[in-house]
Amino acid sequence: MAHVRAHADELELLFYRAPQPLDWSTPGALVRSAYHNSFAKVGHWENDNYRWDIYPHGISHVNIKLQCGSKSPVYRGMTSDRSNFSYAWDLMVKGRALETFLIDVQGRFYKNDEVLKWLSILESQDYVRRFQLKLNSAQCSRLENYLAQYEKLKLWTVYGGLRSQALWGQGAGCADFAVSFLKILNLFPEEIATHWRRELKVPLRLLSSETRDADISFWKYIRGADGTWAKDSKNAVVFSFYDPELMYRWVGAKNKAVWDVSSYKTPQGDILKMPAEKILKNIYRKRSNLNALLSEADLKNPYRYECDTLGFCKVD
Repeated sequence: MAHVRAHADELELLFYRAPQPLDWSTPGALVRSAYHNSFAKVGHWENDNYRWDIYPHGISHVNIKLQCGSKSPVYRGMTSDRSNFSYAWDLMVKGRALETFLIDVQGRFYKNDEVLKWLSILESQDYVRRFQLKLNSAQCSRLENYLAQYEKLKLWTVYGGLRSQALWGQGAGCADFAVSFLKILNLFPEEIATHWRRELKVPLRLLSSETRDADISFWKYIRGADGTWAKDSKNAVVFSFYDPELMYRWVGAKNKAVWDVSSYKTPQGDILKMPAEKILKNIYRKRSNLNALLSEADLKNPYRYECDTLGFCKVD
């Protein structure tokens, strides 16, 4: 990728590919490839010694870098408070399978030290690609304000399932957290979204809920059992999410290293989709139900609580 000139106000999205691409062809192929990636290692030099460590982003990842004016750059990324192996433990011992991708867990931020520890190592081995946006000062201030709100409301304490959206106070996965920075500047056109979005229609029978177990457990997948994705949304749950692997490929295919948006108008008004008091209620509910299986109603509608209880129904 061509060298990118430093800019006083800028946002960078850092896309990390998985050690091996996840296989989305069938439910079983997905589980098996995610499981194998959780044990992948990357080699690197440290203090004149060559060592192998667990690759930090086994199912791919996104971080952001925000730099406004002469301030020091801020690196952030949503992740869970769990190791790769703890997810495997859920799958192996608790018998969970595809619903693991929807369950909220304890979240935390990757911050500067942790991001920078790995960035040059992974970038030198082509695990990372960058998408840089050149901003104006008003745009940068809006992103700073958003990040300050995110931290003040402790939205980082929930690492949301694949369908969770940061701007609704649902917690977020790494990709939705990064995309939210584009959304609040009105810089996420469908021509980009369509290349970053992955959609799966998962049969309800393959997802455990509070009241029933999935038809196929983790160990059955590992032993070769499989199913198929549903052809329509009847008796299925739609997973629609932004995939870091697709983001990584998009940068490579389109050579979209830099986008100068400094001449674009900066949006005004609220950043989050609900008032702060509603957001706090939502994130408190999420924190109170970490690691819990979803009800049938929440499986089918990820915005049920926001709509029925908080009075804010998702329409976009």
